[in-house]
This record gives sequence, C-alpha cells and structure tokens, in this order.
Amino acid sequence: MPRPRGSIGETKLKILAIIHHDGSSHGYSIWTTLRERFHSYLDLQNRRNVYHHLHDSARAIRRRNNLR
Repeated sequence: MPRPRGSIGETKLKILAIIHHDGSSHGYSIWTTLRERFHSYLDLQNRRNVYHHLHDSARAIRRRNNLR
C-alpha cells in the first residue's frame, strides 16, 4: 500500500536524523551511519538510494522556500 502523498518514509526520517545529529550531509557518510547505528542492511548497490533521498529532500526544501 503506498504512503499518502506528502508523508515521509522511515529511511528519509533516519537520514534527516543523521544530518541533524552529526551535521553530515555527505551520502557515503550517511550510508555508513545507517548501516552502523540504525542497522539498515543496505549493500553498496543501495547507496544510491541515500543520494536519491538527499536529492528529494533538497528539492522539497527548495520548493518550500520558493512558496514563501
């Protein structure tokens, strides 16, 4: 079942928590933190998902700032 439009998934929330806590916004650093701290079983091929989430988040922030 798809999530409602505008909702945030579990992985994206974890990524935002890592950025907030560690201050790191580098994809590889976030990917390793997901594996180590959150025990997410993302293999090297799934690292691109982190970059996709970062891109989506940045796009949402830009869109939000343009609405003001």
